[in-house]
Amino acid sequence: MRFLIHALLLGTAVNFSVHAAVFTSARSGFWTNPCTWASPGGCPGSPPTAVAGVNIPGPNDEVRIAQNHAVTLTANANIRSLTLLEASGSNFTSLTVNNGVRLNINGNISLERRTTLNLQGGTVYATGSITAANNGNVTLSGTSGSRFFAAGCSNPANANFIDRSTRFDWCVACGNPNNPGAEGGPGDCAALQALPVELLRFQAESRPGGRVHLRWHTAWERNNAHFDLERSADGQTFSFLVRIAGQGTTSAGQAYEAWDNDPPPSVAYYRLVQVDRDGHSETSGIVAVRTGSDRTPLQLHPNPTDGSTVEISLSAAPQDFRVTDLLGRRLPIVALPSEEPGRYTIRFLQPPPSGVYVISAQANDQWTTQRLSVR
Repeated sequence: MRFLIHALLLGTAVNFSVHAAVFTSARSGFWTNPCTWASPGGCPGSPPTAVAGVNIPGPNDEVRIAQNHAVTLTANANIRSLTLLEASGSNFTSLTVNNGVRLNINGNISLERRTTLNLQGGTVYATGSITAANNGNVTLSGTSGSRFFAAGCSNPANANFIDRSTRFDWCVACGNPNNPGAEGGPGDCAALQALPVELLRFQAESRPGGRVHLRWHTAWERNNAHFDLERSADGQTFSFLVRIAGQGTTSAGQAYEAWDNDPPPSVAYYRLVQVDRDGHSETSGIVAVRTGSDRTPLQLHPNPTDGSTVEISLSAAPQDFRVTDLLGRRLPIVALPSEEPGRYTIRFLQPPPSGVYVISAQANDQWTTQRLSVR
């Protein structure tokens, strides 16, 4: 069984926002390094812990590899869409998926001119269509053991962008009248379509008494032996928490739950390891939740914003506000109270570049954090 993440690993709104964002690479580098996605102004020597959907792309996010950048994926990832932007001159924009790594895309892939999607033994599975620039030096290539599937295609009407000089499994299922059905390479389209098991939701919620309630749902399962739920206090080092038996093979949706009665203080991180009956396993993305019951909801509007102001709503009187980029650098702001209790206007003294930022509010000696997109 393999995961196909169709929806955001929801987490709860108590700590990290589930609002979709656009992650555009700021430089060439590794996907899991927050510096790859930070503002072009710089990157500290010690980047913060990578958390999917917070400072690196997550399941609800659009990903854009910018002009001439080369990004390498070394760990499983789940996103909403992928675009490789046109390169300049003799350069190429590229994404490399390393051996044994899987990229699930709950949407479309767009390959502009002079771009390369390179599978070095990895897997890319898209539930939407792939669009490739005709005669634009676009290449989908892969080594032995690589796998690629897209549920649809448009422009070109056939898979003429695929490098067929190497033998890897691929399937592009086209609804275009010029190429009905599915065109496959050495792999079998039917087999590739049957690979994923759909994980619809994975969420963690803080409950009274300091406990954390974890729930996840699958749309179908194939040879699923069990799930191992793992926990971390820092988002990097995980330990086993509990094992939940799977349902083997079923086309019916399944719901699972587990409780953590003694979570780490402040913030707890969780992930699922799904194990097949043949011993193969795959790890989900990470969800994070603020533990404890003294949480102050924080709402932002508009989100995304144009970078001039953003309205904040709080249910308790704030002690402090902070706005930081994904590397933890503070932005100069002014917080202005409005006539309506609990509402404030954050005014940016210097309009920030387009990207993803974090707004934090302190109330009742507790910090609440939400993600803000600037376009």
